[in-house]
Amino acid sequence: MRRYRRERKLGALDERQEQILAKVVDLYIESAQPISSRRLCGRLGLGLSTATLRHEMAELEESGYLSQPHTSSGRAPTAQGFRYYLNHLLRVRSLSAQEQESVRGHYNLEAMTNSEVLSETSRVLSLLSHYAGVVFLPARERAVIRSLTFLPLHHERILTVLVTSSGRVEERVLPNRLGLPASELQRISNRLRPLAEGKTLLELRAELDRQLQAERAACDQLLVQALALSERLLEEDPALGWYINGQSNILDQPEFSDVETVKRLLHALEEKSLMLRLVDEAIQSQGPRVILGEESLLPGLRHLALVTDRYGSEGTGLGCVGVLGPVRMNYARVIPLVRYTAGLISEFLRS
Repeated sequence: MRRYRRERKLGALDERQEQILAKVVDLYIESAQPISSRRLCGRLGLGLSTATLRHEMAELEESGYLSQPHTSSGRAPTAQGFRYYLNHLLRVRSLSAQEQESVRGHYNLEAMTNSEVLSETSRVLSLLSHYAGVVFLPARERAVIRSLTFLPLHHERILTVLVTSSGRVEERVLPNRLGLPASELQRISNRLRPLAEGKTLLELRAELDRQLQAERAACDQLLVQALALSERLLEEDPALGWYINGQSNILDQPEFSDVETVKRLLHALEEKSLMLRLVDEAIQSQGPRVILGEESLLPGLRHLALVTDRYGSEGTGLGCVGVLGPVRMNYARVIPLVRYTAGLISEFLRS
């Protein structure tokens, strides 16, 4: 058992306040309903009266850890309360051997391609968490190249086919601004093949630039044209490659019974720039990371949380797997599931 921690710290609570906050969060995760002092008294086991608990809960509310949605109701954790719970109170265990075998049992790793494993992972995470499972593929500029080919199209266009080490195939159409014929595109592809393999697009661009500087006197037009095409690839709006499964599990949660809330959620999930930022933050982190929707400042994500862990390596490209669910999701179950699955994928990609 170990505590899940994140760098940011909030104001410390005393031991009794921490016990009360932890129990309120646990009960709220179970029921999705504000917790009254009477209900808390019956579940806490500290021998405190309901009057004492009301006072303590009022103190926690004043400090920003709890809120009272309705005048006559109990109290629910705020984003600040959940963050304190995650940073200081939650104890996360590793999956048991039986649970690990259950995860592995959903794959046929010996017979699956990289892409099939990544796609299946979103389904496995959804099935085992009862929320939505997501797998974010390595960003194009960071993905390790297996092959890069340029093919001619009609109407002065070039088809770029990028195959990454994870098995992802991405096709993009670029304008043929240099008017390159098919024979020249073939020569560029042949020239790039040994240079591109095992590198990211950023590394390839740097290598082309380095060779151009070294061979400036030779004025290698193939290198100039290859660099121009790779620049175009990086200039294009980056596509967010991801698999998601089990969105209906989210919509079944009581937080999303309101039509307007669902609309805001769907709109937020279409915000590609936001998703790219969240993925980038997750990839930069080592170990599990919990992103609370309210901290993203987007109203549509206010009731959501994303638990992620990165997979892969610098050699295979870094992506992340995750579970998307309500803020009151069962973190004690989800965090070790995500952590183990990320490790399993990394192990598969290395083999």
